[in-house]
Parts: sequence; structure tokens; C-alpha cells
Amino acid sequence: MSSRSEQDFWRVLTHIAENMKTDEETEKLGLELGIPQYDIDGSRVANRHGIVYEGTFNMLKKWSRLQHQETSLRILRQALERVGRIDLCESMDRGESTSSIPDVAETESSALKNHREELDKLKDYLQNYRQIECINNDKARPEVVHIGLYGEKGSGKSALANSLKFAFTGTYDDCANEMPMHLEATRYKQRIRITEHIHIIDSREMRDVDVRQISDDIIPQICGKRGVDDHNRVTGGIVIHCPVFVWNFAKPSFCPQEAMTEFIINLDSAVLDHYGRHLMVAIIHEKELQPREDFPAVSALLPKDHVWMLKNYTLDNHEHNDEKNIAILKFLKKCVNVGERNIDFEMEKRNEKELSWYHS
Repeated sequence: MSSRSEQDFWRVLTHIAENMKTDEETEKLGLELGIPQYDIDGSRVANRHGIVYEGTFNMLKKWSRLQHQETSLRILRQALERVGRIDLCESMDRGESTSSIPDVAETESSALKNHREELDKLKDYLQNYRQIECINNDKARPEVVHIGLYGEKGSGKSALANSLKFAFTGTYDDCANEMPMHLEATRYKQRIRITEHIHIIDSREMRDVDVRQISDDIIPQICGKRGVDDHNRVTGGIVIHCPVFVWNFAKPSFCPQEAMTEFIINLDSAVLDHYGRHLMVAIIHEKELQPREDFPAVSALLPKDHVWMLKNYTLDNHEHNDEKNIAILKFLKKCVNVGERNIDFEMEKRNEKELSWYHS
């Protein structure tokens, strides 16, 4: 930074971030600077929160704090040249970056304000959510959207259920009975009420990834034809409108990643047959993930907005984080919307069946 104050340097970083127009440009620059892939991926998530350059700025700011002041500008200039953004180098040399870029404190204050506004909008949407047909007194339509979580032991299902509740209410409650690491397991199905009309169903952990389990156990649970109580007896269940498979991709599993990927693809196919819509997949612990190319089968065969990378809150670590809350509540909103469309699908099938019976 030699000839610039720290404040001027933040302005330079802001100018660069603001002019990185695509995720691809941001990734190329990050890789040239030796920034870890998970920080690059995190910048993309933050950029989608409404301030198009905030994630890139924070990524560069974090990088700069690990550099020597005397060499950071030179390294940054070299990286910009290698990724074909020599125009930004020239503007740095001319000093243009300090004339029109907002103060970093002003930028961060604006980002915080935008985060809070987005959180408020998400919470307001979820709090006031109620299906229009229920408002119109359609007695046949369920008033509650059930979002069902499925996954292996230790996948983070219960922590995700607790995170959804925490991001919405702001109060951490171990409502899904999160277990210690060496005992992680959900022994019976649990209902977590987010609102009166949005419920999370934390199902028992999977016993294995035998695909026969899909037709024998999971699909019957989704259909409400069977459930498991706390005494492990088969009972009547509740219909799951949005099935979610939770996968802790970074954690050692009792099965190879290839087998888990195959299981997810088969489960998605079964859900697609049942609802005409894809399975939702939540991949947990984003910071530990490798690039998405490490699990191409899942990311290629499912729609992009049905595969989410999330960081859970836990019983031991649940300090408020606006960015994390936004990502979690966006995921919840997506699940609610998928659930509502799946209910529409079921209602249409019911109406067609009744119409067919009437004309027979």
C-alpha cells in the first residue's frame, strides 16, 4: 500500500469488485490471487443478495489482510493483467478509483441496511404465508406445507431444522433434538413449527443407501402412508409436500460418495414420478466443500435452484449472521414454493380422478 492509506486501498478494492461483472471473472481473479475456492463460492452467494459486488469486495478485503502492505498492490495488479482486466490496472494508476467510489464505511453500512431489509422481507413473506385456496376456504386443500428432511446419520438434518427455526425467530432452540457429534442420530420423526402454515418434519436417519429403501420406506412416508413414532412402530404419517435430502458432502460417510450420488439420483427420480417436480437437496457445511465439479451428477441432473449449499447453525455455534440467515430463509422460501406447487399437482390429480369417475 506504500503510497496509499488503508482507506484508499479499500476504495481500490471496492472499485475492482464493482467492475467484476460476472461470477466467472470473480473466480478467475480469486484463483490468480490464490484465494480458497470456498471463499470464492461464498463471494458468489453474497453477490446474489442484492449488492452485486459486496461478496467480491469482502473476498478481496480478506485476501489483502493476509498480504504484506508493500507487495499487495503489485500482486493485485499482476493478477488483474493475467485475467484480462488491464483496464482496472490503468484506472488504479490514474487514481480514478478514489474519486467516485463510496467510502468503505458507507459501503458496509449500506450493505448492512440492505441485508436487514432483505431479511425483513423474507420473514414477512414467511410469517404471512398462507395458501390462497385456504384463504378461499377450500376445505380439501391442506393448510400447512410440510417440508420433510431426509438423510443419513450425522448429515445435519436436525441442525438444519434448528437453523431454519433460528434464522426465522432469532432464538436458538434445540427443537429438533440435535445430538452430540458421537451420538448424532434422529431416532424418530419430529415436527418443528416455523409458522402456523409452515412445518418442518425431521425424519429418522437413513439406515443405508440401498435404493430399495426409497420405494419401501421413503416414498410411503412422503405419501403419508407410514411414519415412525418414538417406539419405532409403523403408524400413519403425514404427507410431505416438499422432500429435502440433506447431504453433508464433506463429512466421512458410511458409503462412498458415488453410492450416495446414485441414491440421490434414484430418490429424485421417484419424487419426480410422484410430484412431477424434482427433489430439493441441501448440501451442508459450504466452507468445507470442494468446487461443484466434485459432485457433477447431482448438480447436472437436478435444476440449479434445487441444489443448495448451506452453513448450519449449531447448539455450540449460533452467533447471528445476516448473510447466513438470508441464505437459509431463501432456501426455506424455495421449499415452501416447491411444496405449494406439489400440492397443486396433487389437487389436479385428485380433480382429474373425480372428473373421470363422474363421467364413467
